[in-house]
Amino acid sequence: MKNHDQALENPFSGWVPLDEAAQLVGWSRSAVTYWADQGYIDCFPVGQRVRVVNVNQVTEYAAERRKSRKHNRPRRSHQTKI
Repeated sequence: MKNHDQALENPFSGWVPLDEAAQLVGWSRSAVTYWADQGYIDCFPVGQRVRVVNVNQVTEYAAERRKSRKHNRPRRSHQTKI
């Protein structure tokens, strides 16, 4: 039996709402929502309109996306138009 004086560990420590996660990583809320909906990051509902995501997962995935966006951009031509 657990001692009632001990505080229960928060099972959502390190988890934040989608809006907050988007602000932390500098992406739009719709991008983070898409990642969650597609299963790229874990997401859990904690109410009718609130879902939380793991900050570490979002940060790592956002960094991966930034790297891939930089590598996939077409190079600009340095030729001048006449």
